[in-house]
Amino acid sequence: MLVVRDGSEWRPSTAADATSARLSFYLAYQSDESHDVQAAERLVGLDCSDDYEVQTGYYADEDYAVDDPLTAGEAGQVTIARFGDVIIGQVTRVGTAANNALAYAGRTPPTATIAAAAMLQFKTAHNNHLWDSQEYAELTINGLELTLDGNPLVV
Repeated sequence: MLVVRDGSEWRPSTAADATSARLSFYLAYQSDESHDVQAAERLVGLDCSDDYEVQTGYYADEDYAVDDPLTAGEAGQVTIARFGDVIIGQVTRVGTAANNALAYAGRTPPTATIAAAAMLQFKTAHNNHLWDSQEYAELTINGLELTLDGNPLVV
């Protein structure tokens, strides 16, 4: 689950967080609704501005590809970043499950049935900074016409 530190408060990410560079993003080891987390009043997680490669079951219903930039989504999920979003990582491996996710290979499935369990593998941002999705702009060459993110370029 993707959580944010908003001032002194910890909470699951929302889609509105994707454009807020003032927040710190973390990958929690457990849900904030876990009995253990609530009893201890502590949520352990990995800082997304550090260098980790992880798998999570908390991802939005989109088709993923290797190197897709990721940002904060609803209810603690990661999702594909759009122009202007803060980048918290990028997809490093895809599989054959729905949305190109990887089949879950652990002992305790994160869903009621193992058939429905799948994971998204990604590498977090690194060097203690978050990337701006403008670094991921696409350049399309169509004949003699050049476009950047669908907008014509003057050469």
